[in-house]
Formats: sequence, C-alpha cells, structure tokens
Amino acid sequence: MISFDIVKAYDTAWRPRILDKLNKIISKGNMIDFISNLLEHRTFQVKIPNTLSDTFFQDNGVVQCSSISVTLFLIAINDISEEIKRPNIPLLYADDFTILCRSSNITSIQHILQDSTIKLLSWSKTSGFRFSHDKTNLIVFNHKSTRNKVQINFGNYVIENQTEVKTLGIIFVYKATWIPHILNIKNATASRLNIIKTLAHTSWGAQSQTLLKIHKAIILSKLDYGAPIFSTAKPTQLKKLESIHNSGIHLSIGAFRSSPIKSILNITGIPSLAVRWKEKTAKLAARISRSSQTFTHHPKYLYNNLYVKYDLDNIIHLDSLRIQPAPTFTEIFSKKSVLKHTVKPTYIPTPKAKTGRLA
Repeated sequence: MISFDIVKAYDTAWRPRILDKLNKIISKGNMIDFISNLLEHRTFQVKIPNTLSDTFFQDNGVVQCSSISVTLFLIAINDISEEIKRPNIPLLYADDFTILCRSSNITSIQHILQDSTIKLLSWSKTSGFRFSHDKTNLIVFNHKSTRNKVQINFGNYVIENQTEVKTLGIIFVYKATWIPHILNIKNATASRLNIIKTLAHTSWGAQSQTLLKIHKAIILSKLDYGAPIFSTAKPTQLKKLESIHNSGIHLSIGAFRSSPIKSILNITGIPSLAVRWKEKTAKLAARISRSSQTFTHHPKYLYNNLYVKYDLDNIIHLDSLRIQPAPTFTEIFSKKSVLKHTVKPTYIPTPKAKTGRLA
C-alpha cells in the first residue's frame, strides 16, 4: 500500500484546468461565467492588529470558505485514478490518495506499483498538483516473521518502507494487527474522561443528560470512528475500549462502580460497543450493496477477510438488522448470580377469622 500526500492541495489547484473541465460538463447557461468570475482576479491581504500588508494576487487555488470550493477541487483531482489500472486499487478521499496491490509475489508487486507511480508523476505535471516525497509512505503487509521490503522510485527519491502508516486516522501495521490503533484510541479517549470527571461534581456538576451528550460527542464518536474495520480485532483487545465507554457512562449518571454494566446501559439507552459496531457494519454493508456506483470488487467479497461475514443479499431485511434491546431490570435481577446474596423475605401467614355462632 502506498499513501500519497499532495502538497497544499486546495491552494495549488490549477484554475484553467478547472474551467476547462467545467466547459465539458456545463455547456450552456451563465454558470460558467459566474464560476469564472469567482475564480479570476482574486486578491488577499494579511492584517496584523491594525496594519494591512500589500495586496497580492492569488493565481491558483480555489476560493476559501466558499460553498462550491470543495466541488471545484474534486473536479480538478477526480481524474487522478484514471491512469491506475488493475490489479491496483485506487482509493481517493478528498486530497488523500492511496494505492493498494495484492499478490503472493513481491517482485510482481514492485513492478506494478512502480508503473503506477510513474503515471502519477506524469499526471502531476499536467494537473498542477505536487506530491510530497517526505510524507508519501509505503507499507507491505504480511504475516511472516521476516519483513518484506520493496523499492519504489518516486522521481529522484525512493519511497521509504514503513512499519506503520496512518491514513484517515486509521493506523495500519505491516503485521495486519489492530493493537497500535486500539491503544491510540484508548490513550486519546482516556484523557477526555477527565472532562466528564470535572463536570460530574456532586454539588455543582452538570445534569446527567448533559453529561451523556458530552460523552457521545467527545468519547463515543472517537470510539465509533472506523469501527467496521478494526472491530474484527481480538475480543481481548476490544475490551480495552469497552472499559472507556462504560466508565464514561458511570460518570455521566453518577452510578456506583459496582453497578452492573447492563443496568447502566438500560438506564441510559445506549447499547454496548459490540452492538453499536455490529449495527454500523451491517448498515455499511447494506449501503454498499445498494450503491449504484461501480466498485473494483463485487460488494460480496469486500468482507471476506473479516472474522464475521455478512450476507449482503439478505442484510437489508429487518430480521438481519434487528438489534436485541437492552435487558430490563426484571430480567437483570432475576438471575441467580445477582440474587444469591440477597435475603429471601419470610412468609408470615395472616390469621384467619374464626367463624361460629354468636351467643
């Protein structure tokens, strides 16, 4: 896998190229003139307290803080994957571009990736974008004890082989393990628990509903990001994240540490991470199966490497997506493991009234 980094992607988009592509898409109307006037003759100044700098012209780049800037940028960069042929798999998200190639022969992978990098260099000369040689990373995944390396020349530079690569916030390791990524999430969310600890004061703290919203915003969102990918890790590793989630709920509602986890999840109405991750994975698989876009591989084979495989043909049915609700208090406290230390109430029969004839 090669992860490419584009230097100042939004600021170096070539404007004549954007207008040329728009002329092929929009042939009539005043929209072309409007966009052309928006992009041309752009100037900027820098203000320090009360002093303005000289006026400079902005020759390249899209307009900052404009509602159509992202669309114009995607028009400029969307053809980056046209020259990448199979068996390479190009992945583009905004300005993050990645190439994947899979084979049992390391020599064939090296030749295929080398041809792709040469085509990307020729594309950069005609598009105006420049790749950062220092931030472009290469990683080879294998389960062998010896680490394989490939030499890919990127112009006059050689892409360095890395043991870890971080792409879109997900850490990939050459041994195909999720332990470093899970530890990174744990360290990031553990420090955020201090915010809830500070706000959950017994005398002047915030209400439980407010604390639960903060928990969902700063902790649960971090735990859910990328869950369909790393949720295939070993359960012993995923329990480290479950403890963070449970601690945040304990602090939010002011529950005792000895409170059963199922009971606090039932009170808050928030399912466990395992249930949430299964739901997100099922929704993602259903969305991919219903998508009309053309994928490199059929959606049925996208999840072949997961420990849990999903039947994409039947996953849109309600029975497949139905999630079991959290247990009620009656179900929780009806278990013998919970009630084995409780004292059974003694039965005291009520005295019966004596019947007889009145004297």
